[in-house]
Amino acid sequence: MHVWLKKALVFSILLFVISLLSQSVRAQDVDQRSDYLEVVKKCNEENDTSAVCNRYRQQALIFSKNRLANTFEAFENRLNRLLGSSEIWDDAELSDLKILKADFYTFKKENLELVNEAETVGDVEIVVSNLQPAYSVLLNKLNSFIYKESLLKQKVVLDKIVSLIDVLEDTQATYSQEDKDRLADLSYRAQELMVNIDALLENHDNISSSSFNRDLTENTEDIDSLFDDLRELLNSLGYI
Repeated sequence: MHVWLKKALVFSILLFVISLLSQSVRAQDVDQRSDYLEVVKKCNEENDTSAVCNRYRQQALIFSKNRLANTFEAFENRLNRLLGSSEIWDDAELSDLKILKADFYTFKKENLELVNEAETVGDVEIVVSNLQPAYSVLLNKLNSFIYKESLLKQKVVLDKIVSLIDVLEDTQATYSQEDKDRLADLSYRAQELMVNIDALLENHDNISSSSFNRDLTENTEDIDSLFDDLRELLNSLGYI
């Protein structure tokens, strides 16, 4: 391969990996009820039935109902996003996702009806407490799919890094011994990561939420470190 073609290939893959690594979605949960609940708690302790306290009770009730509705909406949005990525699921998984959607819709309808009938924050909290066991089952199923999707995305990034390493290995005869050693180390680490991700994918149905976050965080850190070291080697070899 001509040097300029190889440099162009390396650069294009490099840009693609950078774009994948830079994608980050963060969510922030702000509990808007807290101020109202503090006031309502004080009103209840003092048995205050004034117009001001009743207004705060009404606002706290609205926020409590909305919070549950927003929780359900977030669940539904994540579920629909997974269904929209149908190309990554096999037939059995896609069927399971559709069943999960049907089960969730029934669950949501029943519990929102109960919440809408609630007259106090306490009534809402009773509904929320009662729905927790069933919701946890649904959430665990959803998280299993989210976990697999996240692992597959990490594998896409790692595949691109491995492609870069393969390009460099094709002409490593021209490298210094130090650069050859660095390249060999990168190749070994990439293969170890690939084996680890494949093993996690095999077992993605049996994962706890704590392991879910730990595995993805560790993989992300390892991939970032691998890519940083690869970029240093590319710079040393004059590709960037």
